[in-house]
Amino acid sequence: MKIKWKLLLGRSFYWIGALLDARAGVRIVTTRYLHQPNFLDFSDPVQMKLLSETGTAAELMWGWTLLLLWAVRKPVERRGVLLLTVFPVVVGLIINAVSLPSTEGTGAQGSVGSILLGALLVILPLTCFFLLRSFGKATHSIDCGVVHQAK
Repeated sequence: MKIKWKLLLGRSFYWIGALLDARAGVRIVTTRYLHQPNFLDFSDPVQMKLLSETGTAAELMWGWTLLLLWAVRKPVERRGVLLLTVFPVVVGLIINAVSLPSTEGTGAQGSVGSILLGALLVILPLTCFFLLRSFGKATHSIDCGVVHQAK
């Protein structure tokens, strides 16, 4: 596979991940701040904990979005972000999706969809990681699609 295709595939995953995380961040923020029920009881510790955790989730989604955008600039040097995306993040999301009952009434279908999406989000970044890793010593630095040969 030519170098440009490997870079394109690697960058594509970073961009897709950043867009999906940004979308989730927007959904969390709008849910947290715009669609709060008027009957919310701020003296209820359970509701306050839920609001706090929702705010934390939004911050983490925006942070991961920026991390993926940072990794796009130097996909080979920052390919470790792909592994961090798979193991703590995607695997954790899969476990969460499977362990909680569906809130949308989809039952097992929702879990199967989450597992299939999760599998794709495990396979694609791992493939990208190994493709980008194969650059090895042949290239010294790859920045924004320009390949600089090692001396």
